[in-house]
Formats: sequence, structure tokens, C-alpha cells
Amino acid sequence: MFSLFIYSLDDFIEKCAEGDLEGTQEMIQNGAKVDAKDSTHGYTGLHQASSLGHESIIRCLIVNGASIDAKDNSNCTPLMSAASSGQADSVKILLLSGADNTENEDGKTAFSFATHEDVKDILE
Repeated sequence: MFSLFIYSLDDFIEKCAEGDLEGTQEMIQNGAKVDAKDSTHGYTGLHQASSLGHESIIRCLIVNGASIDAKDNSNCTPLMSAASSGQADSVKILLLSGADNTENEDGKTAFSFATHEDVKDILE
């Protein structure tokens, strides 16, 4: 049986931001591009999931080939988004998955964005 699913980029980013693992997986299975960026800020689903602490979405996106060091329109990576939001578990997952903790083009690191001591401790 043939089925056609048409999803917008905003739908995919929203599923990631909501932490909707089942919805995210369904959209990926039906052709959603895991590295697609929103037109406003250049956020990927990984940026959104990382900043909101949705660890299952982070893992899902990484397993499905998401670029772990994708940059948004402000040259921030998902690791920087997680650090700025105080999401220690997201920071750990990203680092263990190979996220780059070096300076971006603006000379900032994830540590520069860290807002909580536990996140700073992880990044040191």
C-alpha cells in the first residue's frame, strides 16, 4: 500500500521541540530531513531538542545522521544551545556522541554560553 506523508519543516522542528519521540521517528521514516533548519533562526531539530533537554530526541536524531555540530544563524551549535539552557544531560550526550567543544567563528565555546555550574563542570 502506498502512503504519502507531507510534513512541513516546522512540523518536524516542533515535534523535536515537544520531545515527541514517536512523532519524530515517524516523520524521519517518512522522509523528514534531520538536518533541516528553520527559516527564522536556522535551528535544527537537534538544536531544539538539546536546548529543551529532550534526550531521547537527541539520541534519535544522532542515530539518524543529524549533524551534531550544525550551526544556526548565530553560529551556535546544539552543544552551545544545551549549555546556554542549563541542560547538563543534553551536554553529556552531545559530548559523548562527538560534539566539537571548540570555538565558533565568534570566538565562543559552549562554556561561554553555560549558565549553570553543573554544565560548566562537564565542559571543563
